[in-house]
Amino acid sequence: QRPVPLLFVFGGSQGARAINRAMMEALPRLAAWVAAGHALQIVHQTGPAELEPVRAAYQGAALQAEVLPFIADMAGTYRRARLVLRRAGARAVGELVAARRAAGAQKEPAQERPAAIDPRRDGATAAHRGVL
Repeated sequence: QRPVPLLFVFGGSQGARAINRAMMEALPRLAAWVAAGHALQIVHQTGPAELEPVRAAYQGAALQAEVLPFIADMAGTYRRARLVLRRAGARAVGELVAARRAAGAQKEPAQERPAAIDPRRDGATAAHRGVL
């Protein structure tokens, strides 16, 4: 029997509002996908400020998820994850490369920078080229 895949959603210790909001908007479609017979585990670290609204959104969508304000064992959660959705950044790219996990990374709108000085894009480019 195949293990149930784990989606790890992570916005950093303070959470990432953009990721939390995107997941809450996607929950009805994700719930329909699970209802169609697909198995999925979800671990979502929200940060303390958005813990309750995100928990309520999962409950409202009738999706079971481990919604936490903080995760002490990040390495263990990365190891269990099949897919990671997290905030973009130089450390994020390094962690994802080290963990060897498929990922989607999102830049928060307030953090967008001109392309000439965008360390997130530069880190992702370096990882893609195999530099990291």
